[in-house]
Amino acid sequence: MDLFVTPDGSPRGWNGATVAAMRLQEAIDKAVAGDVIHLLPGVYDEPVVIQRKHASRERPIVIRSNGCATFDGRRNVLRPPGMPSFEDYAFFKIRNCVGIVIENTTIQNVWPTAIYIEDSQHVTVRKLNLNGATYGVFARGVGTRYLVLEHCSWIQDTRIWQDVFWKDIHANPLPRRELDGDFFRSDDITGDVIVRYNFIAHAFNGIHLFATRNGAENGYVNRNVWIYRNTFAFIRDSAVEAELTATNWWIFENKIYNCHTWIAFEECQGGYWYVFANRGWFDRKPGPPGECNNGGAVIKTNKVKKGEDDKVLPSHPFYVFNNSWYLRSAYLKKGKLRHVRHFNNAIAYARPDHHPPGVVDLGRRMIGVGAPNPACEGPADAEEPFTTDWKNLDIHFENDICSHPDYPAGLQAAGYPVSGAYGDPGFSSGRDGEFTLSADSICRRAGMSAALELPDQGEWVLPEGIDIGAMHGKIPYSPIALGCPECALPLGYIDDPKA
Repeated sequence: MDLFVTPDGSPRGWNGATVAAMRLQEAIDKAVAGDVIHLLPGVYDEPVVIQRKHASRERPIVIRSNGCATFDGRRNVLRPPGMPSFEDYAFFKIRNCVGIVIENTTIQNVWPTAIYIEDSQHVTVRKLNLNGATYGVFARGVGTRYLVLEHCSWIQDTRIWQDVFWKDIHANPLPRRELDGDFFRSDDITGDVIVRYNFIAHAFNGIHLFATRNGAENGYVNRNVWIYRNTFAFIRDSAVEAELTATNWWIFENKIYNCHTWIAFEECQGGYWYVFANRGWFDRKPGPPGECNNGGAVIKTNKVKKGEDDKVLPSHPFYVFNNSWYLRSAYLKKGKLRHVRHFNNAIAYARPDHHPPGVVDLGRRMIGVGAPNPACEGPADAEEPFTTDWKNLDIHFENDICSHPDYPAGLQAAGYPVSGAYGDPGFSSGRDGEFTLSADSICRRAGMSAALELPDQGEWVLPEGIDIGAMHGKIPYSPIALGCPECALPLGYIDDPKA
């Protein structure tokens, strides 16, 4: 059934006829499986609650605009003191529901949260233009799974990248705590999340799935996540981040532009992580003058306390392969990882004379601590370097092409058993995000073959002789062929807490 809504519930013209309408909350309360709630043009400023609606993936309840409806929370000018919890205010609150779709509209001024999801399944957020807020979509509860976020745009706050100190957002006393947010944030959800074809810019974080220590050790959360074909731009902290546990994550064919940290696994158990065919580059450096937290890294992990390896390190493989990167920052700085297979990546490091002064740090190492930062007190990035105990941790860096002067001889001399070749990958213009390989590139047809372990105990075999790097869509692998994520239950799907 079609249900029509207007901001004040008054009748309105639609398709050449006048239709009876109601307010959005009234339509939501009446809706059943298969109904479509049509948002007629206007500005909607009354938050709504969707609860105990039991539709289905095949016959959802759809809330749809033709693009001329705007939800305005009117909360970004006068913010209450302190930082409210994510559910204190949200324009849409979805609780204990199955089969909800929200699509093709604008949500703005809804600090801190635009859409809040709790213990709900088969929820799709599609073609939304999100502006402002701390969280675009916030999900929680082990009853939450089967989420799709696609074709959305989120711009959090254009001041975050250049005008605000990182520590003011993320360190005590947190004077700008309201900016510490994410396009998608979750706490202890089971998983089964697809994030694709989104544009996420001028934000603190992009995708951030968090687990409590109890959730990581006693539950099975943050499983089955596909993040692909998104654009991340001007992200001040992490484009993609998992905390404490993550199993069966696929991160591929994303564009990562001017982001501080690209892929972060913070003290994560689990494994079966696949990072491939991504392209990343920069042309600017974050922060106002005097910023200390602007070094960046491609892969981030944390220090591990003695005796806690099994609590905070993956027990299954982490594959990083066939990516194309143009970098100014360290690749890895500190901490530990385990079961890493890093191969067939094309990595170009920027020359300082190709950028304005100060954009490229001189003397920054590829792995470990960097050069002193004159803007800070003491050396920058002074943490312990990424462990050299690669043999015991089962870490392999093979067959990469990299133009950093540390690679490979300097790293080998420091105890890192890397193999590959020093050289320019031959990108057409890495600093402009153009990664097409030159005809005579040393990456051409130089890829090594590899057999990747899949969560269902199957195997994905990459052939020898493909181009090193992201290959710009000319790739011999297909997410559909692998069964993810267009299918309801993809190949490698993890549903057993003992797996």
